[in-house]
Formats: sequence, structure tokens, C-alpha cells
Amino acid sequence: MLLRKSLHYHPMRRAFANQVEYLSRHRSRWDESETMIDRYLERIVEYRSRIDIAEFPKLPFVAIGSKVRYIETDTNRWSQMSLCYPEDEREEWGMISFASPNGRKLLLRQVDDVLLLDGEGGPVRVCIRSIECTGQLAGKGSLE
Repeated sequence: MLLRKSLHYHPMRRAFANQVEYLSRHRSRWDESETMIDRYLERIVEYRSRIDIAEFPKLPFVAIGSKVRYIETDTNRWSQMSLCYPEDEREEWGMISFASPNGRKLLLRQVDDVLLLDGEGGPVRVCIRSIECTGQLAGKGSLE
């Protein structure tokens, strides 16, 4: 009973519910990303229904509020960034908006996915090595 209650009140459930509210309310801001937002909403609603406490803080895909660790395949340099809402973006802190070019490329990706991110000197080929929930999964943007 306690486990069932814990799962029911899992903080990720509420955070994903906040994301659904936020994206539904503000979706017109990202007209060009409508398909991406629809796919994201579909995925988090499905995932929210089966969150497993044992997985926490790992996530099976890149979500808003997740920290993504990746390696540049050409240089073997490790790096990380966190996806956030546009109003929370702070590139100097490694927090990028899900609506930014790199944010759109990362959203819904999984561990071991290889993709090209925009770097200062041009495209950078990276491989995702881990995806974790940050303490800011809901983000302050979700409450506005």
C-alpha cells in the first residue's frame, strides 16, 4: 500500500502534469514545432501513467527538466546540458530551452542515440550516455 501511495504521489507525475498544462497553454508560441510538441505530450502522458520509482532519477527519454550527459564522438569530450522552458534558459549554466535548435534535436532522444548538435564551430556529432531527472523537472515556467 505504501509503495502504491508513493508511486501515486511521485513528484515526476506532478511535474509531467505541469508540463502538459504549460505546453497546452503556450503551444501557439512554437507553431513550427507543433508536431514535436504533440509527440512530446503523447510520450509524457503515456510515461506518466507508468512511472517506476525504481528508475528515479533516470529517465528513458530526454524530457523538459532532464539533464543529458553526452560525449562528442570525434574528440571523446564529455559534456552535459539540461532542457528547460524558454523563460528559464541560461546557456552559460548549461540550461537550454526545449524550443531552441539543440533542444528540439534532443527532446525525446534516448541513451545511445547519436545526433548532430549545433556547436560554436559547426555541427558536433554526439552520443547520449545518460538522461536524468533534475531537481527542476517542473521548472518555474510550468507554473506561470
